[in-house]
Amino acid sequence: MHAEQMVRTHRVNEIPTLVVDGRFIAMGRSYADMLRIASELHAKVRAEGAARK
Repeated sequence: MHAEQMVRTHRVNEIPTLVVDGRFIAMGRSYADMLRIASELHAKVRAEGAARK
């Protein structure tokens, strides 16, 4: 049931879908592009966390 709730919350309409930190959906023109974008978003989230400390 948790997975179904996440699909609705993040409005997943295609698979695979990568959600970063529950805030960002990584979308790209190819799988490699999507992974690159997810990596960049992950770095952004980590930087935000480091800035708060």
